[in-house]
Amino acid sequence: MYGHTREKIIVTKNDSRLNPVMKELRNTPMVVAHRGFSGKAPENTIAAFTMALEAGVSMIELDVQVSKDNHVVVIHDPTIDRTTDGEGKVSELTLAELKKLDAGSWFHVKYKDERIPTLVEALELIAPNALINIELKSTRIIRKADTHIADATVEVVRKMDLLERVLFSSFNHKLMKYIKEQEPTAHTGVIFHPVLHFGRMPSALARPAGAEVFVCSKHEVTRRRITDAAKHNIIIGVYGLENQQDIERMLTSGIQVLVSDYPDVIKQGLEKFQVHKAS
Repeated sequence: MYGHTREKIIVTKNDSRLNPVMKELRNTPMVVAHRGFSGKAPENTIAAFTMALEAGVSMIELDVQVSKDNHVVVIHDPTIDRTTDGEGKVSELTLAELKKLDAGSWFHVKYKDERIPTLVEALELIAPNALINIELKSTRIIRKADTHIADATVEVVRKMDLLERVLFSSFNHKLMKYIKEQEPTAHTGVIFHPVLHFGRMPSALARPAGAEVFVCSKHEVTRRRITDAAKHNIIIGVYGLENQQDIERMLTSGIQVLVSDYPDVIKQGLEKFQVHKAS
């Protein structure tokens, strides 16, 4: 597929050859803004991403779907009902139709001019200033539509030359395996589902998919999972963090990828923890 044989390079945790996304994930505590600064602005919008960048986050997480005319757009749900003034499925609307929707007033009237961004628009804003975690929304079983969203999303990132600044993730672990097979240089993460993956360890989920990262909520972090991940050199990212107690629990457990709707709170808590630790 690639026309030449790649030399196998083994990198260690502190190896300078790690590209930007993996270097930061492995070496420093990282604050990740969940759907942008979604606690204070409408999720997955330019306003939320701008506010997250102003807060100085290291990474912004966003969600993607594909429109009827094959544009990758940034929205969490398969329908537009919850986060816009319209109704219907994203996959049954063209980009032009999606762009007419008000994607901000549901959160607050001052955001009435917000629109659903394309992935290109979001990456153009975020990439020069922070890393990006793109979560691909997908059904459990890989079907044609699932591989289509993977192909379309990776193609956008590849064309923008941003593979080294992006982490792809999904609850659909087969989809992450597919991305790795199609683009071996891509970095991927598997998201833990408490029902589908009940009792499974990070290595049992990440390794078959070829993923470097295991993502779960703060309620699913256990000593066994932390130990298993460390043993297999898997990074753990934790979402749902809200307060100083959450932050201290994660950091004392060795977890450094901290995901929140309120990244300013997490940054302040991280700084407080580091000052206390140094004193």
